[in-house]
Amino acid sequence: MSEVGQDKPPIVNVEGKSYAFHDCTSEVKGILNDLQRAQEALAMMNAIVHCAEVGREQLMMKVKKLLPEPLPPGEASAPPPAPSDISDEVVTTDSVEVKTH
Repeated sequence: MSEVGQDKPPIVNVEGKSYAFHDCTSEVKGILNDLQRAQEALAMMNAIVHCAEVGREQLMMKVKKLLPEPLPPGEASAPPPAPSDISDEVVTTDSVEVKTH
């Protein structure tokens, strides 16, 4: 523990250069504070993204266990069925109109 009066003044390091914190203007101190909070926020977001990635991987493993048997290779690439005489037409604008024939 250091004795009173022997504490070193706070030093700020920016891009490898050191500055005495007490020599900085209030504007610079405010910006430095914002930079520190931004760095902390980025670290938090990085942790959140990591958790989301882990969660996504867990969901993918779960869904793989729950999926039914896959389609045979020939069926999976089959063309869509031919259109029939009965169809639904959907026209969208600012409103939606559905016509059934």
